[in-house]
Amino acid sequence: MEDVEEVSDYYYMLFLSIVMVIGSIAIIMYYYKKQKKQGSSYKMPMKERFIIITFTLFSVICFIYSIRYLPTVILNQTEEFKGKCDVFIFEGVKSEGGLQVEFKKKIIGFSRQGYSEDQDGTYYCEVKYYRNSDIGKSLKIYDLHNHTLVKPK
Repeated sequence: MEDVEEVSDYYYMLFLSIVMVIGSIAIIMYYYKKQKKQGSSYKMPMKERFIIITFTLFSVICFIYSIRYLPTVILNQTEEFKGKCDVFIFEGVKSEGGLQVEFKKKIIGFSRQGYSEDQDGTYYCEVKYYRNSDIGKSLKIYDLHNHTLVKPK
């Protein structure tokens, strides 16, 4: 399986969250300077305030969510799960979609990796994932009955 793809997905999410936080700061600074320039006569419309506050909160939450896994990904700290699992494959709106491996106590996400939606089902899985996260690193799916490796369609 392609480990590089999973890590690049994580770094893309981290980069996007950083850009969003920087954008939020820039928007807040723009309106602060605009208010300072026009004095007390300038009142920001409530709709714009709501949009800025919502975007800023969303940006900060995304950043905190993605940054907390950075040490684990950089240090390549992984754990393994093996056993009976349910595999769910779904379409993405603009991307190739995703793949979710569900064990009794853990759900781990991957990019689709070439698997098709008709390959949903119960299998035996060997999964490496980044410790304390739901970010998958590598995946091997075996048929539950004859223990052969399931190839992407």
